Amino acid sequence: MATVAAYTSIASTAVGAYSAFAGSSATKANYEYQARLSEKNAEIAAQNVESIHEDQLQTVSDYREKISQTVGSSRASLAAQGFTVNDDADSTAWNLQQDIRDAGANDIMKIKKQFESEKEVARMAGESQTEQAKLYTKRAGQESPLLSGISQGASQAASVYKSGKQVKWWE
Repeated sequence: MATVAAYTSIASTAVGAYSAFAGSSATKANYEYQARLSEKNAEIAAQNVESIHEDQLQTVSDYREKISQTVGSSRASLAAQGFTVNDDADSTAWNLQQDIRDAGANDIMKIKKQFESEKEVARMAGESQTEQAKLYTKRAGQESPLLSGISQGASQAASVYKSGKQVKWWE
């Protein structure tokens, strides 16, 4: 009966050591996967910043075009009603057109501010993902499957020794 207990103790130690090794290997693999995923997310965030910037340029360009069209329409409308639409700075027509330009410039500032805010959010998300990737990489480097297995086996060594001594293996 003592021999069975000794063999059971050895088997238990071996299974425990292998389980610790396998668990640590799985944890390390998970950290490595999470690091790769975070790196990919950081790349996507950088692409988002560029995409938002391109959208900003296009939106501002389109809006400037609309302002020019609105100024042109108001100029045509004023001319049709008999107003002088020469570019005299003291004329009513010029003042109305300048008001449209000024309001448009204000709108463009708001549009740019909105896009800058979106870019900053995307930039911060990318930085966060980069830092997260560094953390996962560090944690993966701290995992040692072999050391975990050895440590688990060593913690059971006294039990194996005691069982072996009972069956007189260590004399």
